[in-house]
Amino acid sequence: MIVVIDTNIWISALQFAKRRGTPTLALGIRVKIRGTVMGCRDPGDDMFLECSDLAKADYLTAGDKDLLTLGAYKRTRIVTPSEYLRAR
Repeated sequence: MIVVIDTNIWISALQFAKRRGTPTLALGIRVKIRGTVMGCRDPGDDMFLECSDLAKADYLTAGDKDLLTLGAYKRTRIVTPSEYLRAR
């Protein structure tokens, strides 16, 4: 299973890493993006959609409402860390 994690989740995971909280338990890999996707109402979040697409990710975990509102992008479901942990 391939999962893309947005910046909000990375920061939460790093901040609370010693506590092994939900964001820390949901960490994943790197993919080089080209900046060609324009699918989110916040253009700053398009990189996560592109990364998900290039990685053929099953899930994109996010805490960002602009991404979560989409629900999915191509083959990738966009979910909160808690939803991801329940689904895996």
